[in-house]
Amino acid sequence: MKKRKEAYTTPASILDGISGSNGWQKKLTQYSIFQHWRKIVDKEIADHAAPLKIVQDVLWVEVENSAWMQQFQFAKLTLLHSLNEFLYETPLVDIRMVLKEERPTAKATEAGVRFEAPRPDEIAAFEDQAATIDDPECRDALVRFWYLCHACKRD
Repeated sequence: MKKRKEAYTTPASILDGISGSNGWQKKLTQYSIFQHWRKIVDKEIADHAAPLKIVQDVLWVEVENSAWMQQFQFAKLTLLHSLNEFLYETPLVDIRMVLKEERPTAKATEAGVRFEAPRPDEIAAFEDQAATIDDPECRDALVRFWYLCHACKRD
């Protein structure tokens, strides 16, 4: 009697099957360029641009400023070719570039602005003027707006 070979399924083979059948393997391969960005592109590009996302086989790259964006537009086809050589089985169809979003730091937003509460008599005078507004929500909003306008002073 012949012994029948048992088919053993490992967790790794199950995950490979699931990722392959759901198209995740292609995405994992494409997203590997994020990890290897500095190896794939030249130093100048790596210093001034970074991959942001991949949507429908289009790589979105965040570029430092508009001057570098224009420069990279000229190198776009070469860059796409280099990336596709790295990806070979899962090529990208295009590269789109966006300007890097400036995120203000706490220091930058606070610099040059100080808080100085208006005098109590100024507040009372404006509240008297605003008392003619019938809608209490509108009146309160106007008083708060006036207060902030007078309390925040630029250096």
